[in-house]
Amino acid sequence: MKRTGLLAAVLVLYVAVLGRGPAGRAIGKAGFDALAPRPGAVEQLLAAGRFSEALPLALELRDQYPNEPLTFYWLAMINHHLTRWHEEAEAWTEYVRTSAAPGEACPAWPAAYARNGESAEALTAAARCEEMARR
Repeated sequence: MKRTGLLAAVLVLYVAVLGRGPAGRAIGKAGFDALAPRPGAVEQLLAAGRFSEALPLALELRDQYPNEPLTFYWLAMINHHLTRWHEEAEAWTEYVRTSAAPGEACPAWPAAYARNGESAEALTAAARCEEMARR
């Protein structure tokens, strides 16, 4: 009986910490959920080409989840379509920093710096892309 009680207590604690309910939020911060309504809204706005409307929501999600590569990817796409080259390049830089697949930023990352006239940064990003491609 002791073992059953212990297993039940561990299960309750597991659900409370990792769960999405009030107990999970009270004990531990919930992680990024790409299928939640707000990330879904960003995806829908991007698909509809409504980049100006997607920007504030993507920025809010980036601030809430500063190590989530998907938010930086969205910001890079949004800023590209809004012809905000420097902001696009910065978003790609953060994507490279946070992503498990940083090479996905290439060749858009150095190209964004180049479009903004930041040739030194473009060369640095291009060199980094070449290095990632060799791995």
